[in-house]
Amino acid sequence: MRESRAEGVESLGQVEDLSPAMLEARVLAAPVLVHSGLATECMLALGHAVPLVTTPVGARGLLTARSPSAIAIARTSDEFAAALVSLLLDRSAWDAQRARSVHHAAAYLGAPRLHRQLRRALSEMRGELGLE
Repeated sequence: MRESRAEGVESLGQVEDLSPAMLEARVLAAPVLVHSGLATECMLALGHAVPLVTTPVGARGLLTARSPSAIAIARTSDEFAAALVSLLLDRSAWDAQRARSVHHAAAYLGAPRLHRQLRRALSEMRGELGLE
């Protein structure tokens, strides 16, 4: 990976635990073009209340159809750059994006939702096995 020379931008390369970096990050840029499964860094950004700019591929699995403005999804490099600049320079845009992402994570990706889904799946399994 080429190290960035831009002022205020730090390239960390590969790290074991992103949590310390997430606590200091203003925005996460995740220009994901190819992956299978869920983009872990995108989930970490949501979990740490860090506004996120990613691609449609990076947003896959984040249930963004339920709250499309929760993260910035850029389809072109120009959209990606514009979203980053907006979140980095416009405090009100950053505050609004952060609030939407926090709400989205809690409503659709948080532990209470996962618990409800697990209880529902277990109930269905019990019913299918005749254990109810």
